[in-house]
Amino acid sequence: MLRQSLQPETVSGLEWLQAFPQIDSTNRYLLDQPGPAPGCFQVVLADYQTAGRGRMGKSWRAPPASSICLSVAYTFQSRQSNLSSLCLATGVAVVRVLRELQVPDVTLKWPNDILVNDAKLGGILIETRSATGANPIAITGLGLNVDLAGASAEDIAPDRAGPITDLRRCVDSLPERATIVALLIDALCGALRRYDAQGFAAFIEDWNRSDWLRGRHTAVDTAAGRIAGAAAGVDADGALQLMTQEGRRSVRSGSIVLPVPASAKP
Repeated sequence: MLRQSLQPETVSGLEWLQAFPQIDSTNRYLLDQPGPAPGCFQVVLADYQTAGRGRMGKSWRAPPASSICLSVAYTFQSRQSNLSSLCLATGVAVVRVLRELQVPDVTLKWPNDILVNDAKLGGILIETRSATGANPIAITGLGLNVDLAGASAEDIAPDRAGPITDLRRCVDSLPERATIVALLIDALCGALRRYDAQGFAAFIEDWNRSDWLRGRHTAVDTAAGRIAGAAAGVDADGALQLMTQEGRRSVRSGSIVLPVPASAKP
């Protein structure tokens, strides 16, 4: 039983865990539930999502039973006025699990992609809600490719540019699915509690060590337009730092564009 494989620290705050063979969206399911008590978790996982999605409404169509679809709801014990860096913090937690599983060359692409050898292995979607005067509830959704069975990037993410990979291709021996899931639940729950207590400061060094973009010339499409420059890590709030022709710029939200034309490089 999955619950019995979890660490005692996780179980102590786990209100419930539900698993589905199929669901529209694990994040959506949790968003529709009454949230957990402060400092506690609710977890849902599925073998297949019929309406899985990524940031900014992008689609994700992994074949049934090919991926881990996992979401964790957590109610913060503190008010947390800024949760913009939570996606980065949970990414650090997932990378630690993958390295424990001997996955080589794992990196993080701002703000939410998990890469192995430059190919996307997974992604994270954070959604939040709160009632007036109440502490925020964060829904952390993780999609991790396990065995895509030959499906192409165009089949899975038609609106994404770039290669896609899975765990089967990254390790010599693929662990049991339940083992991977338990490690990920423990890691995400631990990261949420740590973020609650210490904020992004507890994660920023690990993030910058895993930063796939650092030093690369890139561009970000933002609501105010495209910003191009050399990536220089993230700041204390998780904003991407770009060294542009006009100087350092902080980008809090947007979509990465690669490669950048030579004429746009600083």
